[in-house]
Amino acid sequence: MDGLAFNLIFLHPMIQMMTDRRRRWNKHSPLPGFVLAVVVLLVVSSGGYSSEPNLYKVLSSEPRASRASVQSSFRHSSKYYHPDANSNPGAAEMFRQLTRAQKILSDRNSRNSYHRFGDMNVGRYEDDEEVWKFTPKRMLWTIITTTCYRITFSLIMESLYGLRHLYPYRMYMLASVSLEWFLRFDVGGDTLFASVPVFNRLLPFEQIKFIHCLAPFFLNIGSVWSDFVTEPIDALLMKSNESILCMLLQNQIQFLKAISSRRISNHEVELAHQSFLNDTDFPPDINNMLPSTLDNAAELEKEHLQLMHQIQTAASRRQLFGVLWFVGGILIRVAMFAI
Repeated sequence: MDGLAFNLIFLHPMIQMMTDRRRRWNKHSPLPGFVLAVVVLLVVSSGGYSSEPNLYKVLSSEPRASRASVQSSFRHSSKYYHPDANSNPGAAEMFRQLTRAQKILSDRNSRNSYHRFGDMNVGRYEDDEEVWKFTPKRMLWTIITTTCYRITFSLIMESLYGLRHLYPYRMYMLASVSLEWFLRFDVGGDTLFASVPVFNRLLPFEQIKFIHCLAPFFLNIGSVWSDFVTEPIDALLMKSNESILCMLLQNQIQFLKAISSRRISNHEVELAHQSFLNDTDFPPDINNMLPSTLDNAAELEKEHLQLMHQIQTAASRRQLFGVLWFVGGILIRVAMFAI
C-alpha cells in the first residue's frame, strides 16, 4: 500500500509533468519527455530492489554452489571469525551467521526450500520427501491475495484513466504471478533464468523480488507511450493481450491441476538440477509430471473458448463497473461536502 500511495501522490504526477506537450522539451516532439520518463521509471523500479546478502554471499561462495564448496567456504571463513580466534564483538555474530548458512545450505531439503522461499520458509519443510508442504487452501489464498486483488485494481484504474493505459500493467501482473508460481513450485524453477546474464546470479526468491519491483514501471508506462500508439496499433494490442491473458490463465489452470494431484519431491528437484548442469534430458518421471497438452487438446480448446467468453463478458461488466465507480465517487464527495 505504501508503494501505491507513492505512485499516486508523487510518481504518476511527475511522469505526467515530464510527458506534457506544453513543456519546453516536448514542444517539437514528445520523444524527449518519453525517454526522460522511461529513465526515471527504470531508476525508481531498480531503486526499490534492496539486495540483502543471501546465505551464499555470507559464506563468500558462488550462487548454487555444491555442498563440498559450501563446506570449504565455511571452513575458510570460520577461521577468522571463530570466537576463540577473534575477540572482536562482531565476530561472534558473524560466526553465528556463518554457522547458520552452512547448516541450511548443506542440507538438501533446506537448501532447495531456501532457493525458492528465502528465509521465510526455513525450517518449515515437512520431511525428506517434500521441499515444502502444499495444500489447495494455501494456493486458493495465494490466488485471492494476488491475482484477484491486482486485476480488480487494474479494472478500477482502467475505468478512471482509459483502456489502453493499463494493458501493460495487467499483462505484467498476470505474468508476474505466473512466474512466481513457476519459480517457487516447478521442478525447473531454479534454472529458469540460468542463461540470462546478471539475472542468473540471483536465487529464485531474489528473482521474484526483482520482478515485483518492476510494478511502478509497468503501472506508468501505458500513459507514457499512449502518445505513440495509434488506434490500429491499439486495437492490435488489445487482441494480442486478450490472447496472452487466455494463455496465462490456461497455463495457471493446468498448473493447479498438476500441483493439486502431485507434490514435487526433493529427489526430483535434485535430478532436474543435475540434468541441467550435465546438459542431459530430464528423467522420464519428471517429463511426465505435468499433464501433456497434446493429450488434452480438446479439453484445453474448450477451456480456451470459455476463457474468451469470460473476457468478453468482463469487458461489458467493466464499463458498468466504471459508471458505478464514477457515480459512487460523486456521491461520496457530495456527502463529504454536506457533512
